[in-house]
Amino acid sequence: MEQYALEHDGWYPRGDGKALDIQVKELEAWLPVLQALTSHAQSRKLSDEWKRTGVINPDLCCHHYNMGINAKNAPRGAIVMYYYKPTKWECWMHKEDFIGRPVFSDGLWDFIPEAEFQRRQDMTLEYLETRAKEGPVSGAGSVGGYAATPPAQP
Repeated sequence: MEQYALEHDGWYPRGDGKALDIQVKELEAWLPVLQALTSHAQSRKLSDEWKRTGVINPDLCCHHYNMGINAKNAPRGAIVMYYYKPTKWECWMHKEDFIGRPVFSDGLWDFIPEAEFQRRQDMTLEYLETRAKEGPVSGAGSVGGYAATPPAQP
């Protein structure tokens, strides 16, 4: 994602449509994006559905995406991607002693406490809403992402 932003004037994937669909369409040639959005158990189902419909089902994803962020002018700490629910697991093999979420922010993945996630997600959504009210800037605008409490995981 960071390499993509560097080559697109700071913009993470954006466009018209749902955030996860846009992200996959834009990053498709860059990396196995679908694997980054879901669990190993769901990856085949998500991949098959994507190939069949061209739409990402958020109920099959573990990560959600806040569309409309530019790495050059977003506030420090703005959340680009985040795990769909609070957890103690930073990754599949590393359990923390507190509940939080893995997030992609400021060009790297980090595991932050849930209260910090909520604060930063609120700040991110406020930033995106302000940008939308200011009018479109080269396609930026709508949040297109999911609220801090995304759809339940199947």
